[in-house]
Amino acid sequence: MISGSLRAYLSIFILVFPGFGYSAILEGTGSFDGTESTMSPRFFRSGSPGDPCEPFSSGNFQYQAIDFKTDSSGQLIATFDPQTLGTGIFVTFHTGIFDPSNICTGYVWSYGSSALFSETFAAPPNTDMVMVVSGVANAPNVVGGPYSYALDGVSLSPDQAAKIPTLSEWAKITLALMLLVPAGWYWGRRQG
Repeated sequence: MISGSLRAYLSIFILVFPGFGYSAILEGTGSFDGTESTMSPRFFRSGSPGDPCEPFSSGNFQYQAIDFKTDSSGQLIATFDPQTLGTGIFVTFHTGIFDPSNICTGYVWSYGSSALFSETFAAPPNTDMVMVVSGVANAPNVVGGPYSYALDGVSLSPDQAAKIPTLSEWAKITLALMLLVPAGWYWGRRQG
C-alpha cells in the first residue's frame, strides 16, 4: 500500500513531468466567411454517431480542415459546439490529409448530425488526422460563427505546445531534487 506522503510525492512528480499520465487538449474556434475551399459532394447526415461515410447531394460545399495528431491512447474525445451556425455545418474526422474530391477517404467518425456534441470514439494511435467542418448549404451560403471545439487525446505539435507554459529542464531538475532530498531523508528515518 502506498503511504500518504509517497502518494503526495507521486502527484507532484506527475505535475512536474506532465508527460506521465497527461493528455493534451487542442481547443479552438472558427467561423465561415464564404471564401473557404469547397468540396463536392457533401456528407450525408445519418443521425447516428459513428455511421459509415456516405456522400450526399451535388454542388460545391465549403469546408475547413483542422489538422492534429492523435496520442497513443487509441481514443479521441471530441467536443464541438456549432453555436450560431446551428445545423448549417457538419463535422467529420479523417486520417491523413482530407481529399475534397473524395470525401470518404480516410474517414474515421462523425457524430451523424449537425448539433452540439461531446463524444469519445476509437482513433488510430499516433496518427495524423484532420477534423473537417463542412457547410451543409451550397457555397458561399454558409457565413457566420464562431463555432468552437476541443479535442482530448491529441499530441501537440511544437508550435502548439509553445503556447503552453512549461518549466525549463533545469527548473525541473531543481524541483525534483528539492522533492527527492526530503523524501529520501524521511524514508531513511522510517527504515532506521
